[in-house]
Amino acid sequence: MSQAPANSGAAAPACQPYDFRRASQGGGRQFRAFSSLHEELGRRLHHALAGTLRRPVSATLSNIQPLSYGEYLDTTSPATYLATMTLRSLGRVAALELEPRLVLLLLDLLLSGHGNLDAEPRAITEVEEQIIEPLARTLCQQLEAIWKPLLHSDAAFDRKLSPAQFQALMPARERLTLLQFELTLGEAGGAMKVLLPSAISHALVRASSQRWLHYQPAAGPVAASRLRERLQKCTFDAQLLVPNLRVPLRDLMELQPSQILAFRRPVSEPAIVVVGGRPLFSAHPAASGPHRAAQIERRFTPRRNPERSSTNV
Repeated sequence: MSQAPANSGAAAPACQPYDFRRASQGGGRQFRAFSSLHEELGRRLHHALAGTLRRPVSATLSNIQPLSYGEYLDTTSPATYLATMTLRSLGRVAALELEPRLVLLLLDLLLSGHGNLDAEPRAITEVEEQIIEPLARTLCQQLEAIWKPLLHSDAAFDRKLSPAQFQALMPARERLTLLQFELTLGEAGGAMKVLLPSAISHALVRASSQRWLHYQPAAGPVAASRLRERLQKCTFDAQLLVPNLRVPLRDLMELQPSQILAFRRPVSEPAIVVVGGRPLFSAHPAASGPHRAAQIERRFTPRRNPERSSTNV
């Protein structure tokens, strides 16, 4: 056998240690349920903000990322707008982040501007904080609206944090789930992020996956047609029965091969087609070529006091 040259010219694959703490918080079903829950926020924000900002608003969930609070701080500008909201029933704090570019865009629109900003990102003033706070409260209310049915907890806006409070909000090793949304306001936009401590994100993952199991959307027409076609190929146990027959013990004891056992039942009286243990039709025994068959008469209607005994035809 020939061996390939030791140096084939191909670049070696990059390797890095795997951090099991970064693994997904659930399987594919749980992740889809968690994502679907927060995709609903986009529809809510359109109705909640479009009138105030006088232009179409959309919010798209663009990323779900597990990380520590220290890692989050390393990638965040001090000019970022960060506000907290408390989930009282869990006793934990979540955070809402608006990137500086988005905050300046929102301020311009709230002050009757056109939303075409080329200014460099900067921290906002105290007066601007007061202008933007009602909008931040609205964002928190929309998050509360999708969380409350699952967590049974309010998620009220608390306050905007100063840079020092920003750094001390959580321990650096606190594990988070970061949800990133891309907000589009007409032709401009920016990023909004939601920081969920593990206690909150795990509770939401469990609750949303349970709800998703019970309220999955109906299959489309193509999937429904395919499912119907597959079901039609399934087989079920079927019997043709003559119910409520009584035979004297003497007749049974005297039976010999080739003898005929009379059931004392008119030939014109139908039997019952039983499928999967459920009586469905009344029918008459028939033949279809070399095979036994049943000629359907009508849908079966049970009597009020049927007797228990029955005999296969």
